Amino acid sequence: MKPAIVVIFVSLLSPAVTQSDPYVLKRNEGEVLTDRQHRINIVKVSPKTGSKSLAMGTQELPTGSRILVHKHERTEEILYISEGHGTLLLEGEPIKVEPDSTVWIPPGTWHGIEADTENMHLIWVVTPPGLDEFMRGISWPIGAQSKELTAGEIRALEKKHDSVTR
Repeated sequence: MKPAIVVIFVSLLSPAVTQSDPYVLKRNEGEVLTDRQHRINIVKVSPKTGSKSLAMGTQELPTGSRILVHKHERTEEILYISEGHGTLLLEGEPIKVEPDSTVWIPPGTWHGIEADTENMHLIWVVTPPGLDEFMRGISWPIGAQSKELTAGEIRALEKKHDSVTR
C-alpha cells in the first residue's frame, strides 16, 4: 500500500458568482471541509456558487472510514470512485468498488461505502441540491474549531437535507 499525501488548497469562490458565470476548479479547490472522521469534503458546485438544480463535490475517505448507510427520499445521486478500493452497500448488498466505478443511486435507495485497504477518493453529484448543505452542517473548514454535534442535531440536519441514516 502506498502512503497517501493530501495537499489541500482552499480557494473559495467569490460570493458574486451568478448562474451565468462559469468557472473551473482544480482537484483540491472549492469549499474545503473536514469532519469527525477526518474525511476531506470539498463542495465544488452548489446553489451558493450559481447552480440551480444540482450539487457536486468530492470526498476523501481515509482507510477504514465510511459513509454510513443512508437514503435520500427525493434526491438522485451519482458516486464516481476515482481512487482506492472499497465496499459499497447498495440495498444491503455488498459490492466491491475500485477506481473508475460509477454508482447511480435513485431516490429511496439505501447506500453506504467504506474505504477498505487504502484511501478512497470519490466524486458525488446530487439533484436536487441538499447534500452540499448537509456537508456544511456536519463539517468545518480546515483549521477551524471542530463541531461537536449531538445525535439529535445530526438527525435534524439529515431530515432538513433529505437524508435518513439507518
